[in-house]
Parts: sequence; structure tokens; C-alpha cells
Amino acid sequence: MPRSRKPAAWAACLLALAAACSAPVAPPEAEQVVLLHGMGRSSRSMAALEHALTAAGFAVANLDYDATGAGFDAVTDDLAARLAALDGERPGPLHVVTHSASGLLVRAVAARGAPPELGRVVMLAPPNQGSELVDELGDLAVFGWVNGELGGALGTGPDGAAARLPPVDFELGVIAGDTSLNPLYSSLIPGTTTARCPWSAPAWRAWPTSWSCRTATRS
Repeated sequence: MPRSRKPAAWAACLLALAAACSAPVAPPEAEQVVLLHGMGRSSRSMAALEHALTAAGFAVANLDYDATGAGFDAVTDDLAARLAALDGERPGPLHVVTHSASGLLVRAVAARGAPPELGRVVMLAPPNQGSELVDELGDLAVFGWVNGELGGALGTGPDGAAARLPPVDFELGVIAGDTSLNPLYSSLIPGTTTARCPWSAPAWRAWPTSWSCRTATRS
């Protein structure tokens, strides 16, 4: 007769609950960091970074937003209101870490003056000059089904979100790589890529400030 797996399942649940309850709580004076996931993802994709920053003593807000259903301007409106609300919860500036498309969203939010005390921003592989992948695939129905209206706004043309954004006026660091996890996407873009954007001009060429540029990339 097979042994029941219920005790093992309950043990796993209890261990997960204990880990959650024992997570460090940031002190009232801790600086706040907001995490914003990329297009087509959720806050779960930033969970490892959330745990690391919390352990380092930061107060972390790992936010979800509509990464496929809503358009670029609608998501910007939503994030502007939410970041402005978070800005007053703790003393000091509000730092932000973005992945992929959320880098453009933060630039759009900052252009509107929200949050008032924006601190340092770190962008992980942002399409700051648009994505050639969107240029190649954006007209396909399946692309719109997977990436939504937000994804369609990330092209390199004059009507794309990147082209409409002003230069940044906040402290900014860009981190990107040159090893793609999606060879199919990379094959559609000439040169060395980060899967969705090519390497060519420095990412900071249109920006007046930069505190830690790890790579020279258009991603």
C-alpha cells in the first residue's frame, strides 16, 4: 500500500510559513526600494531580489502592474499614483529597481514629477531606445496576444514610447548582459544582443547623469 504524501506536504507548508514569519522586518528608518518587473511577468520574477534587499536592511515594495492588458500611458498613470503614495511612507528618497519595459515606465513617471523624492534607479536590461524585436514582430497577432498593448509601444520608431520620453534627471545605473536566453529572438536582431535589444550605442548617451553604467548597450 503506497505511503501517504500528506505529512510531507504539510511539512513543506509549515516550513514555508516559518520562513515567511522569520523574514527580517525593516526598521522605521530604512530606505525604501520599489521593484518593478518586466513585460509579461509578475512580481514573482523579482522575488529573489526582494529577499536579498530585505535581508540587507531595505524596506522593499515588490509591485505588480498590468504588464499585458493595459497600454503604456494607462500603466504610467497607475504607477505614478502608487509611487507617489509610497514616497511618503518612509523618510528619505524612494529608490527603484526595474526590469525590461518597466525602465521606460519609470522614466515616464519621473517625467511627470512623481514620486517627488525619487532616489537612485537601477535598470536591468531596459529598452531605453526601443526594441528591434518589437519592430520585427509587433504586427503579428500572436505578439499582441502575448505582450499586449504595452509591448506594442516599445518599438524604435518615432511613435514608440522610448522616442517620446525626455532625458532623465535622476541618478541612474544600467545593468545588462551579452548572453541571450532566447536564441530565436536574438537571431532576428543583428549584432550582440540581450535577446530583445542590440548592443551598439551607449545606453546613457541621451542622459545627463549616470552613477553606475555597467555596460554599453541600447537594451
